[in-house]
Amino acid sequence: MKSEIGNVLAQIKSNQMVLSKRQACIGFDGFIDSIIRVVKQKTPDKKLRYFDTIEEFGSFLISQSGQSCSIELKEHLCKMGGNMPIFSNALGSLGISVTCIGALGYPQVHPLFEPMKKNHCTLYTVSDPGLTSALEFDDGKVMLIRIEALDNLTWEWIQNVVGLRSIGELFYKL
Repeated sequence: MKSEIGNVLAQIKSNQMVLSKRQACIGFDGFIDSIIRVVKQKTPDKKLRYFDTIEEFGSFLISQSGQSCSIELKEHLCKMGGNMPIFSNALGSLGISVTCIGALGYPQVHPLFEPMKKNHCTLYTVSDPGLTSALEFDDGKVMLIRIEALDNLTWEWIQNVVGLRSIGELFYKL
């Protein structure tokens, strides 16, 4: 596996001139992902123990039926998410010039997406991003999403924000 990765990296490096002449236009999603662990217990010395599995957490929730409960969450990471930003950033890091149209913050680009500009990405933001709270366990994630900001993301809205002429020019130069 390591030799295969090495071969791929060598091929990318040898094609850097070709890649730097490539262009892409990608849209339209964008998310802010919070990676969270669910606290099971806090020890007397303030160390946190987390629920290890989705089943364990689910069983706890079921045991709380008929009453209220409080659950502590510990955010471990907050990062950009969504297919468009992740894919665009990956292409841009290879030297490809990428035009991104998406839910990156509105009216200003959210700071989590700003580093994409250093990776050859030109950003057109048309909406606030969706928000993901990803409850992470050893056996998977439960992703709680808030996408109301994306509900009004229509072709008409994108045309109004970016401009039909600008969109045409972006695709024409490809």
